[in-house]
Amino acid sequence: MTILPIHRLLTLDSAPDIDKFTLELEDYFNVDELKDRQKFFFMLEKAGVAEHAIGMYYAKRYWLIRLKNVKVVDKLITDKPPEYSRLDVSILNALILKRLVQGDFANNKAVSFYPRERGVIRGGGR
Repeated sequence: MTILPIHRLLTLDSAPDIDKFTLELEDYFNVDELKDRQKFFFMLEKAGVAEHAIGMYYAKRYWLIRLKNVKVVDKLITDKPPEYSRLDVSILNALILKRLVQGDFANNKAVSFYPRERGVIRGGGR
């Protein structure tokens, strides 16, 4: 079975301090900013094969976010089987959205979903 990515566009009440946010991500992730869009998508796809990788785009900037240690997720997601906590979407929800952004975006209008990355980048208007 193949699970294809669903891209998320977050609509926040105020503009985030993106540099502060990326520093906070470094508690759990290796965070690399990439200047080139094509290189970003290439590196994201390559990293996603061997490790838990998430891409982030904001204000014409791209970041590759790779989980440092999967054991962190086991400590945060205790009410689900290990297979669930190993999904990239579970890592995104538990470590980034709930813990760092401090929001529950599961059933919230603040999140729009797109099957292709073009919709997110265009939809963000940044």
